[in-house]
Amino acid sequence: METKGSSKKACLILLFFAFFSLLSLRAQSQDNLDFSLKMYDSIEQKGFQVRKQDLDAANSGNFPQNLIVEIPSVRKSKNEIDTVVFSFTQDFFYKDMNLLLTFLDNLKGKNLNYDCIVFLSANDNALFVRGDEGREHHPTGSAVFTTSVRNSDNMCAIVIDESSSTSLSFFAKQTYSVIPGGSSDVSPSWLVKSLCDSCQENGASPSMPKSFSMLYRLGIARETRRVSQFFAQSIPAAGIALSATEKDLKILITAAELLQTRRSSIWDRHYSVFQIDAYTFWYGEALLALFFMIFAFATIFTVSFSSFKDTSKNKAIFKDIKRSAFLALGYIIIIVAVLVLMQTIFSFTARSPLVLMGIKVISVFMALVIIFITQLRKRFNTSLEGTGFFMMFQSSLNIFIFTWIDLSLFFMFFTEYVILALAKKTKTRINMIILFLVSLIPFLNLTIDFLKGANYLSLRRFAVCTVFGNILLALALLPLLMQIFRILMVLGIFNSKKKTSRKKNLVYATITTSIIILFFVSFYWMMIRIIYGPTSSTTFRARLSTVDGTNPEMVKISYTTNEFMELNIYHIVIDSDEKVLRYSISLEADGSIPLYDCNYDYTIEADNKVYFEIPDYPAGQIEIVYSSDKGLDQVLKISAFIQNSKNSAEVFHQKKEVNIRS
Repeated sequence: METKGSSKKACLILLFFAFFSLLSLRAQSQDNLDFSLKMYDSIEQKGFQVRKQDLDAANSGNFPQNLIVEIPSVRKSKNEIDTVVFSFTQDFFYKDMNLLLTFLDNLKGKNLNYDCIVFLSANDNALFVRGDEGREHHPTGSAVFTTSVRNSDNMCAIVIDESSSTSLSFFAKQTYSVIPGGSSDVSPSWLVKSLCDSCQENGASPSMPKSFSMLYRLGIARETRRVSQFFAQSIPAAGIALSATEKDLKILITAAELLQTRRSSIWDRHYSVFQIDAYTFWYGEALLALFFMIFAFATIFTVSFSSFKDTSKNKAIFKDIKRSAFLALGYIIIIVAVLVLMQTIFSFTARSPLVLMGIKVISVFMALVIIFITQLRKRFNTSLEGTGFFMMFQSSLNIFIFTWIDLSLFFMFFTEYVILALAKKTKTRINMIILFLVSLIPFLNLTIDFLKGANYLSLRRFAVCTVFGNILLALALLPLLMQIFRILMVLGIFNSKKKTSRKKNLVYATITTSIIILFFVSFYWMMIRIIYGPTSSTTFRARLSTVDGTNPEMVKISYTTNEFMELNIYHIVIDSDEKVLRYSISLEADGSIPLYDCNYDYTIEADNKVYFEIPDYPAGQIEIVYSSDKGLDQVLKISAFIQNSKNSAEVFHQKKEVNIRS
């Protein structure tokens, strides 16, 4: 378990730290820090209350700093949520700082009935470098700010993600992605609704995954880190992807006005949204629970008073069911066996979860089709009434099983149940084929949301799942497979009484196989387009190519030691004449924790190893002061990521180790 080191200097450190004079900051690598300071000056000159927040516990002034602009209300209303945070990255206003000043003026001019904080975070755009073993140990602006909040019960946040572009619908309305959750939690309905209504009032369309509540609750959604950091501190938050334009920021002003009357201490997580282009319908999960109870009552009533009537038709059906009851269980066992077998054989494709999932599903369909054809040829327990009963029985059972997993799944499986009920009544070929295709539609939105919105680990966990997971998948697939069985019965091409040449059978088999392969290849291509196609998300700085450094002198390290009672006090100075983007610094000792206290926060990675929490984009040298036992030798390991002065898209990864003798 990781534990954080103290963020404050102990008195022991303070006594000796006074002996060390801090050198002035160098002018190298100051782009980010300079921008923070320039932004601070611009805001202060406009008369707003703004303060700086250091990202490092040493308060060195050596890194970019958070800026916190406070706009207090002069007519604050009584409400538990009395503060709203508008969270931007500083890079959002990099091209046009006047846009920020205009937004602050507009926000202040609305004379809102709650306090506003415009939070401008530093170092919140991901830095992509290869080979950083300490990648988790670089404090970001949002993480520092949210952990410093003391009144999280009285605060909510709107996190603005930067969108590189906005897509257009057929009605020429701009579409904005709303982020309704994070950290395995769902945003309050009043906050998400305020953002969506604000988009619509400004002539735009909000966009959210149809199944967002389930995706976030089950922890499988692809989360936005900045939004999740607010949730991690129990601060209700929602995000929206906007462009850095005055028109887009009007959406935030409208949302700010709506929140005057909509703020609530009630965190309503149990709701869902149904969208048809610009129209959005909101409903609580109490409605789903009501429909579920009605369905359960109707099912029990039907089973009790209809299915067991002593009629000749029911007697014939019961006879079919009795003859083939074991087949339904057999199908499930076979499906699970095929899923587990394919998952084991093709485990090497686990890095591409979509490929593995496709292989598993295709294999199940082909295996069951072969079994169905064999049954038809042998005329073994095949009847439309029997298969229809098991199809409906499994479909109704799925409603109870999957609604238990998540209530929002009720409508999807209930819709399938209604379609299958219609399919059971028809016996014409074309109608059965059409209804089979229609029965796939309820799963389409969830599939797209899952593939597009799920994080990689969840996709991989879904593809490489446990036996229980494969059983659930088998139960979901069985009603669809039973429809295929019924279609094959009605087509009659595999009827043993019907004489068909081998050549014609080969043609039928080839056409069927080609259609199945074409369907899944097309589906795979479409899903790849959905997952990796253009999306609105945070724009990062250019992805950097990393090469191993070959010049250890690019990083200069020196240290001095002083004794105090039973301890040694170490003062380490790390410097470079190059433009350093990141330092990852660890300290190791043999068989013991290598330090007691430090001017920087640190994380204990192992019994004898710690990582220092060093923010990105240092503007000068790093000075680390810590105490340790006498007689304890240590190894200081440094990974410096240095921008190539001749190619800004390339980074040198320079490693260096120093043995620190006591």
